[in-house]
Amino acid sequence: MSSTGTADDSKCPSKPTNTTKYAFYTVAKPQDTVCLELTKDGGDTVAWRSTYVVKNTDSSNQESLAVSRYLLDPWPLNLIGSLILNFHYNYKTSDMTSAVMMRMTIAKTALDPVVIEVRVILAYSGDKTNLVASAKYLEEVDIGGIPFELYEVVNSHGVVVPTFVSKTLQVSYEGDFMNFIDHLSPKTINQQYYLQTLETGLLIHSSAGNSFEVTNLGIAHAYLGPTE
Repeated sequence: MSSTGTADDSKCPSKPTNTTKYAFYTVAKPQDTVCLELTKDGGDTVAWRSTYVVKNTDSSNQESLAVSRYLLDPWPLNLIGSLILNFHYNYKTSDMTSAVMMRMTIAKTALDPVVIEVRVILAYSGDKTNLVASAKYLEEVDIGGIPFELYEVVNSHGVVVPTFVSKTLQVSYEGDFMNFIDHLSPKTINQQYYLQTLETGLLIHSSAGNSFEVTNLGIAHAYLGPTE
């Protein structure tokens, strides 16, 4: 898959700590390269790549999210004409519930805390109900020729979380993330709200001894196009 962006591995820590805190999530015993934050240098494109192994040795279930994070200057949604992503990954997993996903965080103003977190789950293994626990099923939708099931829940932090779950395993994604935003009800997302971050990573529910390995996970090319 072609790309106009190239990943800069020097921007990622080569030796992350055993347990890295990130927002509401914890990366459990990551190995190799993990991009937790990456700032765009300039221009319309950004690229990154993460290679890591996540292992859970806790006896209880644990949710982890290891992310490559594109830090944006907050940008009103109504000024974004397109947000083209070229996202690819390879992974293997033992017996556990896990998913590869993209997500976007949105706030009411440039400085406000996040109020909406749009998740797109492209591939998962294990019990899907763990990935959409307590969420309300809304409908089946077609986004860019891919069938998704749409769920929605308000999490314990008061954040609305619309979640698109692919009905078929996707090994890559190339398309406009704004198609997911445009599908959501105006009651959910006000176009005057601000996009804060764009992230890719893993959502993991695990038990002792399980592992999830991902290589070449990241966005090879992201373009934020102006409104026509």
